[in-house]
Amino acid sequence: MSAESTTVINDAPPLKKIKLNNTSGPKKPQHKNQKMRKIADPFSLIGTYQQVQDKDIEELLLNNKLLKDEVSNDSDFIRKLLKSQQKEELAKYHRLVKNIEILEVTSQGEGLGLIASPFENKKKQVVIVPFALKGDIVNVHVHTTNELLVHADLVDVVRESPLRDNSLINCKYFGICQGCNYQHTEYKNQMKLKKQTIVSAYKYFAPKLFSELQTQSKFKEVVESPRKYKYRTKITPHASIAKSTKREALEKLEKNEPITNIPNLGFEKSNKHYWRAEHKTDLQLQENNKFGSILDVENCSISTDLVNNGLKVSKQKLINEFPTFKNNQYNVFIREKTTTTEPTLKDIEENLVLPEHTNATSPAFEKLDKDSFRSSTSNQRQTIQEIVCGKKFDFVANEFFQINTSILPLVIEHVLTNSKIEDVESKERYLVDAYCGSGFIGIACSDKMDKVLGVEVSERAAKSAAENAKLNNIENCKFIAGDAEKIFKEVDIPAELTTVIMDPSRKGSNQGFLDQLSAYSPAKIIYISCNVNTQARDMEYFLKETKNGDLYVIDHVTGFDFFPQTHHVESVIVLSKK
Repeated sequence: MSAESTTVINDAPPLKKIKLNNTSGPKKPQHKNQKMRKIADPFSLIGTYQQVQDKDIEELLLNNKLLKDEVSNDSDFIRKLLKSQQKEELAKYHRLVKNIEILEVTSQGEGLGLIASPFENKKKQVVIVPFALKGDIVNVHVHTTNELLVHADLVDVVRESPLRDNSLINCKYFGICQGCNYQHTEYKNQMKLKKQTIVSAYKYFAPKLFSELQTQSKFKEVVESPRKYKYRTKITPHASIAKSTKREALEKLEKNEPITNIPNLGFEKSNKHYWRAEHKTDLQLQENNKFGSILDVENCSISTDLVNNGLKVSKQKLINEFPTFKNNQYNVFIREKTTTTEPTLKDIEENLVLPEHTNATSPAFEKLDKDSFRSSTSNQRQTIQEIVCGKKFDFVANEFFQINTSILPLVIEHVLTNSKIEDVESKERYLVDAYCGSGFIGIACSDKMDKVLGVEVSERAAKSAAENAKLNNIENCKFIAGDAEKIFKEVDIPAELTTVIMDPSRKGSNQGFLDQLSAYSPAKIIYISCNVNTQARDMEYFLKETKNGDLYVIDHVTGFDFFPQTHHVESVIVLSKK
């Protein structure tokens, strides 16, 4: 590896760019089809959504003494029936099934049960049902057949599980919308379900570690979110607009008649039957959503008031302008931001701030204090600001930044507490923030560190991190942009006094990076993950396969509830060098 000289950007802490030498000789010309083809890394395929679902099914079959062959479906046969439009024959398979007991809840927050199979010589079918809880007795309508399972809509809850309390439901659309899974159960039950998701991930994808973690009680309780609702600071609803709908609308306009067929704006439907008592009698909701896969949503209960105002503004724009839209897809982006000046009409005109949905000339905002205002924007390329843990962070609106900022101080507190290195004489503390993005973790922790080194593959993100350090007058941070698999060759701080923070994307890390981390061998490692399945995979490899992996012990695995009312959970694992 060669390193370019350090470049200082606007007197910010330095951003160093590094790139690999080409040691393999001149490149051979590629065929144009080869350029488009990517060879999948087998390691990266471990921990996928499909694999998690398959593992959940395997657990169900094991607990009920069934083999895969006894529950498998002839999905090819079903596809032929669909293609040939043999509806009467298909009805034997895609059908109403009554009085089904829900035996488990999957890692994706759906009910899992067994029903009688319509296929000859097969005992049962595995059925997945949205919004069903363990212990429910339900009626379902099977609508999709795959090889190992069938998908069904929830039609009725015949007998409620002890976990179910429909009076807790906070949203008009819960039970149809795919956004939330758990509004119908107490928050403490949500925490138990999410802890089980973490436990299952390590059981499925880190079997060599699982027994130790379980027997030594290393799985800790999930940390609750301070906000249970109104926490989302970003949403991306959408609408699909049929050409016939636009044509009909234009004809109405030509005749000076009101447009009656308005496209739905919202989120994908997870359930197309109405199982809630309120929905069964809501004729307007049924009329609005009788066609298509998108649910028309006026208000999202887990989104902030400012974001919901932006949703109403976007809906009004859709109503006013969809007949002349060039595209058949209307994608909406709404994100909150902080400003130091009060938004004005000029900000609306320059597409920087969204207006009140009741008054297009009045900016929608909330005053936090005399120098701080919250508003929202639909401009994805705008540079916006969040203030978290007393630090300011600028980033481009459509780039990644956590959308539940209320829980971030708890995560930083957890990181700082667990980054303390015991049994060393030196009082110095160093932090390597791998996958640092716009620098949030490193900058938020910088007050307690002697030096922070941020590591990021994206040069643009690393530059943003350096600028954020300057924005906060922080001088003990440096950021490196380059190949993450070789990045530890550029780390110039003592490993025995260093904690490495890992916070990769959902796909997790890779073997190259984990090998480099093992070779660097820091005193502590804290791995933060929005996908506990890939985290478990990575930890199994690091601890059992890398050169220095056996030098580490797992202190604990702790979940953080970044997304209340949904099945999602973030997981933080802490490793200490022996």
